[in-house]
Amino acid sequence: MLNEIWITYVEVFSNIILGIGGILISWAIYQLTQQRIKETWIRTYAEFHEAFWNDTNNREVRCWLAYPNAYKPLKSVLIKRRNLADKSLHTRELNKTEYEMLDKLDKYLNTIMRAVTINPEVSTKRDLWDALHFKYWLNACLNKRKPELSWYVEKFYRPLYVFGHSEEVRRAGEEMGFER
Repeated sequence: MLNEIWITYVEVFSNIILGIGGILISWAIYQLTQQRIKETWIRTYAEFHEAFWNDTNNREVRCWLAYPNAYKPLKSVLIKRRNLADKSLHTRELNKTEYEMLDKLDKYLNTIMRAVTINPEVSTKRDLWDALHFKYWLNACLNKRKPELSWYVEKFYRPLYVFGHSEEVRRAGEEMGFER
């Protein structure tokens, strides 16, 4: 009988140890998962930062958007591109330099588009947008003062255009002085 009581105590004690061990293992897995999420966020941020701020193409596009005189050549290319899309009779094909300008603009818009397509459930999406000042640069593309650029974004980057017209992004643009 003493042996049976002793065995029962050992079984109860081992079940308690297993239960505590299960809780500790679950906690360790949770912590590991949280660490991986944090590392992924840091890696994603670094990639976007690198692509947006250090890429020479994106740097040139930001210059076009920030300085009216620098924007003039892009404006004429975008107007020409729109005329081609509308099948204007008097518009010739784009030349190599003009296509290269559109290619730079496309790379720039694709960088922003990648940030838009991050899963909206990820709470760090807003942090990414705020840290990289994407709201400013997206509003620069959708400014009423640049209808040819807004048309280009709407025509070829529809999800970006729709996102740019969300209340939050539109309000931020107006606060920054953009005509939306």
